[in-house]
Amino acid sequence: MDGLRIGIGRFWHESSSFSAVATTIGDFSSYGEIAVGSQVLEHADRQDEVTGFIQVLRQRPAMEIVPLISAGALPSGLVTREAIDTLEKTLRTQLRQAGRLDGICFALHGAMSAVGVHDLDGHFLTVLREELGSEIPIVCPLDCHAVVTRQMVDLSTALIAYRTHPHVDL
Repeated sequence: MDGLRIGIGRFWHESSSFSAVATTIGDFSSYGEIAVGSQVLEHADRQDEVTGFIQVLRQRPAMEIVPLISAGALPSGLVTREAIDTLEKTLRTQLRQAGRLDGICFALHGAMSAVGVHDLDGHFLTVLREELGSEIPIVCPLDCHAVVTRQMVDLSTALIAYRTHPHVDL
């Protein structure tokens, strides 16, 4: 067997249902950009979960990093339907182009909601399962204040919370 191919990605947003300011795809684009494919690896100097994935996986020669997508937006109101559709389409495209994957490390902050989708983190886990099937391990780090839903638990292999605040254990 060749080395293990591990897909990595991240969707980060803290949604507030009290805010009337919707979070658009433009908000994701302007906050550090939406990195797709190899662009995900170009930002390995930042301090986030993707950087942690890269640092750990590069220490293991039998692991091949398969970058998928990384996108985040500053905390604001609910994510718009257009933003969900754009992020989902890009994620599905990247998964289909990735070829065989043996596992996924996908950071979900654990606090995303959208217009008509209260559990946006669970929604994106559903997308991962629809594309990958039930056998592929999916591990997701979450913020300490994540809203962990039954859907997230059922669709992931492991959910791991940060242990420090400020977050220095990304």
